[in-house]
Amino acid sequence: MPAESEGTAVAVSDEEILDAGRQLASLEGIFAAPEGAACVTAARQLIADRFLKPGDRIVLYNTGSGLKYLDAYATPGRSGVHAGRVQWLRGHSAPRLHPPRRRLAPAS
Repeated sequence: MPAESEGTAVAVSDEEILDAGRQLASLEGIFAAPEGAACVTAARQLIADRFLKPGDRIVLYNTGSGLKYLDAYATPGRSGVHAGRVQWLRGHSAPRLHPPRRRLAPAS
């Protein structure tokens, strides 16, 4: 099917997925489900392989929340969300992983 659609398929490791999820949380404030984070890792690979070009429009979908995967993100020995924070996160519906960005006032 990828050849017929001029598409491709990419395999990414669990570690790459979780690292991308942590980066999304810390840099963008998006606590993505692993399947959403996998899209980030795959896009990086496709850009590095030059399958995706600089002018291409890229849309990445995240359809789930990282809150469902706290244990995966809190794997011992990895950076990011630590096991000690897992209990705190379970008690809060919307964790703020970094301060919100300042919104710009509308143009007059």
